[in-house]
Amino acid sequence: GFGPDTPDPPDGVIERREGSREPNGTIRETARHAVDILRPKRDLETSVRAMYGALQKMNGFGITGVYDVWVGEHEMQVYQTLEEAGDLSVHVLGAIIDEGVFEKHAGGELERVILERDRYASALVSYDSIKIMVDGVFEGETGAVLEPYITTGDLGVLNHTPDELRRRVTHYYDMGMQLHFHTMGDRAARAALDALEYARGRGDPALLRKRHALSHLGLIHPADYGRFAEQNAAAAFTAIWAYPSAWTIKLEMPTLGKARVDKLYPIRSVHEENGVIVGSSDWNYGELDPLLSIETAVTRQNPFGASEFEAKTHEAVDLATMIAAYTINGAWLMHREHETGSIEPGKRADIVILDTNLFEVEPEAISKASVDLTIFNGRVVYRRRTAND
Repeated sequence: GFGPDTPDPPDGVIERREGSREPNGTIRETARHAVDILRPKRDLETSVRAMYGALQKMNGFGITGVYDVWVGEHEMQVYQTLEEAGDLSVHVLGAIIDEGVFEKHAGGELERVILERDRYASALVSYDSIKIMVDGVFEGETGAVLEPYITTGDLGVLNHTPDELRRRVTHYYDMGMQLHFHTMGDRAARAALDALEYARGRGDPALLRKRHALSHLGLIHPADYGRFAEQNAAAAFTAIWAYPSAWTIKLEMPTLGKARVDKLYPIRSVHEENGVIVGSSDWNYGELDPLLSIETAVTRQNPFGASEFEAKTHEAVDLATMIAAYTINGAWLMHREHETGSIEPGKRADIVILDTNLFEVEPEAISKASVDLTIFNGRVVYRRRTAND
């Protein structure tokens, strides 16, 4: 039903053919709602089968723990079905998506799901987390920025006013929930940190040990680098996006300008301010393979091959930092560092064995390593096939 006269919805974009108002087939942010409501509802059997395949891919990349940050009751039922069948081969921290943007439940239904979440919890699975979409993305000019976009003069979109965000965060925080925020722009990161600081400052002191996270983090104002450590919030960078590409040059450079593009994904700056760095795939929009993201964070260059664009290495970090981001720091964020995340006596045998010592190869070869074996809770869940198999 979209046509030349269809207006862009609030906080959404209907892309147009060059030189006309005719839609070109791409819709962004809230514009997708008109399509989402036409999609058939997923049945449990189909979702379980799809998730089983996803688990096999995860184990094949050496993954034994995931933070699933777009969860509703349907997803809870999927994980429970897999676990009861003996097929759940990762630890899961699930974040229930808040209402407002890409919601799965709203109003009283959302509150019911939150209150009944323990029905689906187990030793392997927890749903003590809430995901809040603070802003949008740069390419649609919906990522909330502190300085205006060059193309529009706008500051992007905060999905909630600062007061409303503070209210929502405080409500969930006081319930003992772990907060996870989608934050692409620097204004969004600041809004999330402000709301978290408010909730932590007035809440039960016993809740201060809760770990929280801001994800993506395309831009962060330097004044906020040190606030991650102060608010016990991990910086969950989507490092696979942190190299100069055609996407950067054609979509982000025109809207943000070179000065801001040069500061995208400031991993080193937050790390130097004692922030906990964790790895975020944003799969399936990003890449599932941790080695691709690790290499990108170390080199700040295209891990898929040669690039025509100059690498900006001032925000690069070392290999040890990124291995920690995908092991012990991830376990820390899931409140499981006492049982997994490192190879120590008394911990679960969650182990990945590679065919290569990553410290003995050039950084550009990190992603070329292969997973030979993945062990989850003492059980082999992936073994690489060889020519002799």
